[in-house]
Amino acid sequence: MQDYLDRNKSLNQGSLVAGRIQQDVDAANEEQRKAESEFKSRADAGTTTINNPLIDQAKSDPVSVASDTDKFQSFLKQRDAEYKGPSNLVDTELYQPAFMKTDRARERADLTKSEGGRKALLQEFYGSGVGRSDYSPGQLKLDNLLIQNDPTAKQAFQSLQNNATTTQQNLGLLSDRLRDYAQGKKAETQSVRNTARGALGLDQAGNLTGSGAIGDLRSSIDARLTDRRKNLTDSRDTLTSTWGKKRMNEVHPETRQFLSIGGPAASWGGDIPGFNLVPTNRYAADDPQWGGYRLDPSDNVGLNFSDYLSIVPDVDVNRGTVSTADEVARLKALDQLAGREYGDFIPPEAQNIGSRKDGPLYTWRGSAMEADRAARVRNLYGELAENRQKYTNAMNSGGIIDSSRERADVNAIRARYGLPPV
Repeated sequence: MQDYLDRNKSLNQGSLVAGRIQQDVDAANEEQRKAESEFKSRADAGTTTINNPLIDQAKSDPVSVASDTDKFQSFLKQRDAEYKGPSNLVDTELYQPAFMKTDRARERADLTKSEGGRKALLQEFYGSGVGRSDYSPGQLKLDNLLIQNDPTAKQAFQSLQNNATTTQQNLGLLSDRLRDYAQGKKAETQSVRNTARGALGLDQAGNLTGSGAIGDLRSSIDARLTDRRKNLTDSRDTLTSTWGKKRMNEVHPETRQFLSIGGPAASWGGDIPGFNLVPTNRYAADDPQWGGYRLDPSDNVGLNFSDYLSIVPDVDVNRGTVSTADEVARLKALDQLAGREYGDFIPPEAQNIGSRKDGPLYTWRGSAMEADRAARVRNLYGELAENRQKYTNAMNSGGIIDSSRERADVNAIRARYGLPPV
């Protein structure tokens, strides 16, 4: 027995067995490296990387992007970016080979810890495992004794066991690391999606946020629309107010011309024709209660200046008419890039795009108003004159004049012409 031990001691069987099992550990490590490389490759392939120049162009010049098929499709990939790579190593077919080899290396390294395990390894490497039927139980016992008492073998086995444990731990760490890698790729892809959608002004559901290129352009048009509408109102109010403050001798020359046609001989002062029909044979000419027989130069006889104002040009003020053709083209392109149907902001059938420009907002149809005013003044004059004559005739016939009734009749006439009672 001693002779066998002395003769085989130099073979270093323990180190040889450890070396053979280390190959299993190395194979497990290699399988883990392959799994990591392939997993990352798939994760990278499933990630959408950002194209900032294209997103910037879609925001600043959407027409050029929407009209270019390649750019349009590339932008859609940015807008709808979705991570398509693996999420966890254990959910892929890459995990099982790495797990099997790692588990085998650990199990075989564990065999070196016990006498039974070492004998099984000796049998595998020197006996039946390699087809040797002459490997006797005695030899197996003696070889185990050699390994058991060999400090070098013990050291080799301990190193092997440590390596196998580390390899097993590394597989768990690798799974965690690759999960984090995948999450990073998901976040990168989501960031691309957010950036592209944010540039347009879309949320994740495709709804408008009121910001981005769409929101900014719409806000600009709406601000202009509000300004133009305010200008219309302000301009109309200013013109109407200005008219109301004018005296007849300060306005259109046609006023004098029209009012002089068929007008009475009396005047309102200056060269402005007017009338004072107070019957002085019955009342004092300056009696205020009979002012109904007089027309003040500022009276408009029921006409509204604003009724004679026309918008210039004769076009409605709406989003379409205050927008430029370029803005409408950009709105259409942005809706196309956003995957939205155009028309919720400016109807597709909108007419007169861009026709509402800055400049004069109103024209006054002065001749028409002056003609209407002159006609109403003549009619008012006629009715008041007829009323005065009626009561004068009654007086001349010896009747008693009811001044209250006469004043009521005068006020009734004045009311038909938009004049206040007296």
